[in-house]
Amino acid sequence: MRSNKLNSVFAISQVIISVCLAGLCIGVTLPLVSLGLAEQGFGATYIGLIGAVPAFGFVLAAVFAKAICRALGYKHTVTVGVVISAVSTFGLYDFSNDYLLVATRLLSGFGTGLMIVLGESWVNQLVTANVRGRIIGLYATAYTLAQVSGPSVLAIFGGDGQEQLAAINTLWWAHLVAFMTLVLSVSSVGAVTTSVAETENTVVTPSPDSVAGFNSVTRFFRQGYLGMMFPIFIFAYFDAAVLTLFPLVAESSGFKTAAALFMVSVIFIGDSLFQIPIGYLSDRYGRMRVQTACGGLSMLSCLAVVWLMAQQVSFAGEPFFSWLIWPVLIVMGAATGGLYTLSLTRIGDAFNGLELVSANASAGIVWSLGALLGPFLAGFLVEVLGEPALMLSLITLVLVWLAGNKLGHRWIIQNSLWRKVKFKIKAWL
Repeated sequence: MRSNKLNSVFAISQVIISVCLAGLCIGVTLPLVSLGLAEQGFGATYIGLIGAVPAFGFVLAAVFAKAICRALGYKHTVTVGVVISAVSTFGLYDFSNDYLLVATRLLSGFGTGLMIVLGESWVNQLVTANVRGRIIGLYATAYTLAQVSGPSVLAIFGGDGQEQLAAINTLWWAHLVAFMTLVLSVSSVGAVTTSVAETENTVVTPSPDSVAGFNSVTRFFRQGYLGMMFPIFIFAYFDAAVLTLFPLVAESSGFKTAAALFMVSVIFIGDSLFQIPIGYLSDRYGRMRVQTACGGLSMLSCLAVVWLMAQQVSFAGEPFFSWLIWPVLIVMGAATGGLYTLSLTRIGDAFNGLELVSANASAGIVWSLGALLGPFLAGFLVEVLGEPALMLSLITLVLVWLAGNKLGHRWIIQNSLWRKVKFKIKAWL
């Protein structure tokens, strides 16, 4: 029993290694590309469009992971994801070639997608229900801390000019460390997986045939799990849009580039610090109750950020508004991140075995859709409506989710009256 627990811990740590690399890549490259394109005079819509390209690569990774796993197996697929992500780093040296930039950003999303899309189901399978909230919180914390380090690296080395090369070199070293760790431990991970599977009498390694595609996503929605999946979409939208556009919004509000980049880090520091406590609260007081509270706090903190940004513009140099925004950013990151963590926890509660793998793969595709739409839609709204549109779009999404929970999305989908309405519509058509 003790050996099995140690094996489970070791297996979880191996998954977290690859997820941390994915988080670091996303955290460095999204703001780096955005700032580089802004320096060349591109607008927020174009920057948002380029920021959405990695998410499209993530979608492709989720869809084609089945075929790749069938050919290579899970362990080698993760390693291939690391290699592809490393190759995509070449596109960060030159933003002048549009085709090269799009191709390498697509590769970046595909590589990180391979690392992420299968990890969540494995972690969920390795833990029991009474501690699932805390362990998923730990998983989310590790990923977010890696993401946090991205904007911090840019802020330390500099967000423009030759100093960007130091940040890119940091990515190269991170890929090398992750690659060597996976290569040296690849046989151990396989042994651990087998040991745990035998202990639990279930398959914990995601098999190629269990990786979901878009049919699985629509199936979960038809079965009434939209309220469980939609917070993942919200956080993916928030994650990609904030990394891509928040530095530009903060700069427009009077903050210097270094401060704007650190603001992004502070948002995700709040996310990382509070996911384990949020998971603990959900284990104790219930998933939906805590998740609903996170939604309310997310909306309030976004409104506060909009107001504080406006005050910064109106009272430039006033230290009160400059300092007050930092704790608000922490609350915003913690609450919005809690939506994602608790959705993963609810998925782990609702499914097991291969259904759990399919549910998490579907969640990965939903994440991809949110990350795909986030930078593009938010960039368009910011360009048309102004900087407050970034936070107001997030408030709208959370409000839609809370309203759906209040109305009872599952009852609406499964209710016989709704079926009669659909029948009448079909007959009329």
